[in-house]
Amino acid sequence: MIFLLSGLLLTSCNTKKHLQPGQQFVKKNSVTIKGDMSRSAKTSLSYQMGQLAKQKPNTRFLKAFRTRLWWYYKAQEETQQDTSKFYNFILNRVAEAPVIYDPEQAEKTAESMEFYLNNRGYFDADVSYDDTLKRKKKTINIIYRAELNNPLRIGELKFESNNPLIQSILDSTAKASFLKSGNLVSKTSFDQEKTRIVRTMRNKGLLYFYPNYVFFEGDSSDYKANVTVKINPPEEADVKLYHINNIIVHTQYYPAQSIYAINDTTLYEGIKLVKKQDDDFMIKYQPVLSSILIKKGARYNLQLHEETSRRLGGLSVYKFVSIKYIPSDTLDINGKNYLDCVIYLTPDKKMQWGSDLEVNTIRDNVIGDAIGTFLSINYEDRNFLNGSELLSANASGGVEFALGDSTRLLNTVDLRFQSDLYLPRVYLNSPNFPFNGAQARLSLSYNYLSRVRQFTYNSMTTSFGFDLKKKKNTSSVVNIFSFNYLDPTLDSVFQATTLAGQELLIRSFDPQFIIGGNYAFSYTGKPNPSGGVFALRTNLELTGNWLNILDQFIDKDNPFELGNGITYSQFARGEIDGRYTITKRRTEAAFRIASGIGLPYGNSAETGLPYVKQFFAGGTTSIRAWRIRELGPGSFVDTSNVTIPYQAGDFLLEANAEYRFDMRFIHNYLEGAVFLDAGNIWSLTDGSDGGSKLLTNNFYKQIAIGTGFGFRIDFGYFLIRIDLAWKLRTPYLNSRNSYWVYGGNHQFKLSDGRVNLAIGYPF
Repeated sequence: MIFLLSGLLLTSCNTKKHLQPGQQFVKKNSVTIKGDMSRSAKTSLSYQMGQLAKQKPNTRFLKAFRTRLWWYYKAQEETQQDTSKFYNFILNRVAEAPVIYDPEQAEKTAESMEFYLNNRGYFDADVSYDDTLKRKKKTINIIYRAELNNPLRIGELKFESNNPLIQSILDSTAKASFLKSGNLVSKTSFDQEKTRIVRTMRNKGLLYFYPNYVFFEGDSSDYKANVTVKINPPEEADVKLYHINNIIVHTQYYPAQSIYAINDTTLYEGIKLVKKQDDDFMIKYQPVLSSILIKKGARYNLQLHEETSRRLGGLSVYKFVSIKYIPSDTLDINGKNYLDCVIYLTPDKKMQWGSDLEVNTIRDNVIGDAIGTFLSINYEDRNFLNGSELLSANASGGVEFALGDSTRLLNTVDLRFQSDLYLPRVYLNSPNFPFNGAQARLSLSYNYLSRVRQFTYNSMTTSFGFDLKKKKNTSSVVNIFSFNYLDPTLDSVFQATTLAGQELLIRSFDPQFIIGGNYAFSYTGKPNPSGGVFALRTNLELTGNWLNILDQFIDKDNPFELGNGITYSQFARGEIDGRYTITKRRTEAAFRIASGIGLPYGNSAETGLPYVKQFFAGGTTSIRAWRIRELGPGSFVDTSNVTIPYQAGDFLLEANAEYRFDMRFIHNYLEGAVFLDAGNIWSLTDGSDGGSKLLTNNFYKQIAIGTGFGFRIDFGYFLIRIDLAWKLRTPYLNSRNSYWVYGGNHQFKLSDGRVNLAIGYPF
C-alpha cells in the first residue's frame, strides 16, 4: 500500500516537468462575491458561477493525484517511438490532456459570469479575476471577484391588454404574479411569469393562447424598473372561451388499426365509450369514468386536462393516453364556442412474464467459502378482474452451497412466494380525505427458510393497505391490517451448544403470530445548487394492540392462544434511513446514516422481539467487511465455530460513506469506489455473554469499522457491484488488547479482504 501511494504521488509530481517556460497548470477556480446578500445565498451563487469556468482543473484520483494527466504525457512520449495499440488506447481512453492556464479563457469566463449576473438582475455587476501563481508548484489559482453593486429592482407593475376578456382575467389573477414590487429584475422570474399567464389563460378556457402573446416592457431609473406586462394577441388569433360539448373515449385505440374496423358505442353518464366490436378485450367502465375530470358543458381547463391524463395513465391496463380537442359546430343561444374532447386509450399487454437470476459469493477466511444463487419468476396481469386491477406475483428460490466443507452441501435454502393485488386509485370529491387518490393493495406471501444445522421457519403473511397519492417528492404507504404467522424450529444441536444459556434468543424462535399494521414514508429532495440531494425513509410498525384490547375485554387473566400455546406478539418497531449524495462532474460522494429500534412489551415483554423482526448488521448493503448477521450484538463474539452467522439485536446504528468516480476512460460501463462503513447492533436486555446490551457509557467502544474499494459495471438497466472490504476496528478487544485490527505484528494483507458481489448500489 505504501508503494502504491508513493507511486501515485510521483506520477502527480512528474507531470510538471513537461511544462514549457511560462506555463502553469490550472489548480483551482474560486469565486468571491461582494454585495448585500446572506452568507448562504453567496455560497449558492458562488457555486453556480463556478460552473461557468471555461478552464476546469485536471481530474485527480482520490482528490490528490493527476494520474490521467501523467498517462497523457507517458503515452505522448511512447507513441512517438511505439505505435502499439496499447498506448493508442491509453491516449484515447485513459489519458487526459493538460489544462494550461490561458488568460484569454479567464477573461471570457469573467464575461460569462457578468452575463449570468445580468440575467439575475445585477445589471451593474462587475467581475474581475486574479491569477495567483505558485511558482514552486507551477500552478495557478484563479480567483474571480464579483461586485454586485446596486441591483435593478421592480418598481411599479401593471398589466395591459387590448382584449377585454384577457384584461379581466389578468386583473383577477394579478396577486398570483411572480413579479413583485421590490424584487430583482430576474430573467427566471420573467420566464416563470410568462408560464403562469399562459397556464392561467388556458385554465380559464382560452385553449389557443400562446406564450408569444406575452411581452414585457420596462422604464428604469435610479435602479428601479417600472414593468408593464402586455398581452396583445394578433388580430387573427383565436382568443375565445371554449366549452366542452361531446366527450368521446376510445377504450381500445390502436394507431395502426384499420379505418374499416367496426366499433360499438355506448353512452354512459353523458360520455360516449367506443370499443372494437370483434375484440375480446374487456374492461369495466367505472375506473375510466372516475378518472375523467373533464365535464360536458364546462369550460376547457388545462389543469383538469393534465390531471385526467395522469389518472388515466395510472390505470395499469393502458400503455398510452392521448387527449385531443376538435372544434364543434354546436352553438347555443349564448354564442358559446364548443370543443369535442376525444380521448384515445391504447391497451397494454394483459399478461407479462419475467425472470431474474442472481449469483453471489460469500467468503470467510478463504475466498469462495460459499456461493449462492437466487432465481425469481415474475408474472403480471394488468386487468385481473376486468377493472384495471393489477395482479403481481413472484415465485423465487435460492440456495447457498458450502464450498470446502465435505460434511454438507448446503448452507441455506430459501423459498418465497409473493402476490399483490392493486386496485385502481380511489378519487373522492373531498380533497381533504387522507385516502383520496390512494391505491388499495392486498398482499399475500409465504417464505420457507432453512439454515442448515441452525433453524428452519415457515412464515405466512397477508396484509391490506393503501399506497397513498404521491405529493411532490414524497410517498407514503399505510398497511391498515397485517397478519403474520411464524412457525420456527431450532436444530437440537444448535440449541444445546451455540444457544446454550441464551434463553431470550431461544424464546425469540417460539411459534407466534403478529397482527398489526405499519406506516412507511419516503422523501427525495431536489438537487441543491451544490449538486446535493437528500433522501429520507422511515417505517413505523405497531403490532398486537388490537388483539390485546380484545383479549383484555374477553379474559385479561388468560392471554389468547392459537393452537398449542402459540401466542401473539406485541412490539413497536421503528426505522429511519437518511441519505445525502453530492454529484459533481464525474464523481459522486454518498453518505448514509441509519438506525432502528424494536421495543417488545405486554404479551412479548418476556419473549422479546421475534427473530425475524430483529435487526442485523454486515453484508453487501451494510458493513461490508463482515458477513451478513456476523457482527454483534455489542462486543459478542461467537466462539462455537458456527459457519452460518445468526446474530441479531434490538437496536441498530450504522453509518456509511462512499466516494464514486468515473472510470469510463477504461471502459464505458465501469466506475470505481472507495468506502468506509461503521456501526453495530445491540440488545436492549441483559445478555448472558455480558457484552450484548446497549449501555450509554461504552457503546461507542463497540462500533465496528470497515473500509475498502470496489468496482461497478453499469449496464443502464442494472448494475453489478464488486467490493473488497477489510476490517479496521472490531467491537471487541483482540489478542493485542486493542480494538484496531492492524498494528504491532499484524500488518495489512490484501488477502484479509472480504469479497462482496451484489446487484445495485449499496445505498
